[in-house]
Order: sequence, then C-alpha cells, then structure tokens
Amino acid sequence: MDMIEKDLIIRGRCSRIHLLRESVETKLEPLVTFDLRPNFRLSYTVICTEKEARNYRNNHDCTKIELSSSSSTYPVRLLIHFVLLISRQGKVRLTKWYSPYTQKERTKVIRELSGLILTRGPKLCNFVEWRGFKVVYKRYASLYFCMCIDQEDNELEVLEIIHHYVEILDRYFGSVCELDLIFNFHKAYYILDELLIAGELQESSKKTVARVIAAQDSLVEAAKEQASSLSNMIAQATK
Repeated sequence: MDMIEKDLIIRGRCSRIHLLRESVETKLEPLVTFDLRPNFRLSYTVICTEKEARNYRNNHDCTKIELSSSSSTYPVRLLIHFVLLISRQGKVRLTKWYSPYTQKERTKVIRELSGLILTRGPKLCNFVEWRGFKVVYKRYASLYFCMCIDQEDNELEVLEIIHHYVEILDRYFGSVCELDLIFNFHKAYYILDELLIAGELQESSKKTVARVIAAQDSLVEAAKEQASSLSNMIAQATK
C-alpha cells in the first residue's frame, strides 16, 4: 500500500492526513472531506453548487455530493510575505522575508516601499496596493512597521498583528524607541520569530512570548557566565 499525504485547509488551519490506498498516487481536490472505509476504499464529500455538482459527477466517482446555496468559500490562511521596519529617514531597522526574493529584488523592494510609504500623508489610509499585493503599514513614533500580504487577505488582521508586535516590544523594552531596536536588533528578531513562523501568526499570547524571551535571556546570561569562568580558568592556568 502507498502512503499518500494530502494537505487540507480545515477551519483556517492546514492539517495533514495520511491516506492508505492500494492504488498509486492519484490527484484529488484539496478542499474535500475524507472518510476511509475498512477496505481502504476512499470516499469523500464535495460541497459545491448544483452546477458544480453536475460537472463533478461527470468526472469523479463521489460517494456523496452536498449542495450549497451559493458558491463554496473556504477560509484561507493569512500569509505575510515580508516584514519591514523603516525609520522616518528611510533607514531600514529590521527585515524579515517569508517569500523567496533575491538580494537585488530585496533592495529594490525596500527602495520602492520607502519612497511610497514615507511620502504618504498622515490622513491617508494604512493600505497601499503594490505589484499586485497589499502593503499594510502603521507608524509608531519614528518607525514605520510594514507587512506585505495578498490582495484578498484581511488588512485589519494585519494591523492587529503589527500592534500586537509593538505591544510586546514595548512590554519587553519598557517604552520602546528606535534606539532600542538599533542596539538590540537581535532581540527584536527573537520576538518576531516567536510571533510569526513562515509568514503566519504563531503565538497570540503576549505573556507566552514574554516568558519564552525571558527564558532565552536567562540562557544567554548562563552562557556568558560559563564563558567568563572558562576564560578566567584559562588565564589563571597560563600564568
């Protein structure tokens, strides 16, 4: 029997299931519900409109077809392509790329968005259409926090993620400012990596993120103390 892995989008999250079948790998629509029979025969339910059902019956061997009143819509996961922190003077303070961009493309993206966002008036909205994507930004003091998403994604959700990130930074540094991110940029990356993984929101609890960052700081301090003691031992041995 072959093990076939299919990625399903269920309730806004990606779940992986393993299907045991006697046949070789076959193509199946990703947005269906599966039910495995004891004899390993695969049966599944398709949710669609009546017109889609007629076409589907002609081309597929379905166990059941459910009709919906309108075209079926499925929750799509929010995917952030990249995160930029740009100062009011156009200096880049933090970059995180979740989609593949070459170094030349990254430089061009930063240059284009810096000129586009920094010149916008304060009364304009926080959404900018750019290259078929949407860039959501918000200004805090002298820093612009920017995130790039697809056209169909929810801009308000991204604004909440930006504000969530700023709140955690403010709680960690205590009234965070641009100098904190300049001299402690690695900690800003730590916090961002706790929030986002592969462009998706990973952790929504500020307390959990603060606890993890505190544990990382304690590990760093322990490593520094160990390195200092080792250097002292070496210095005494060489005298």
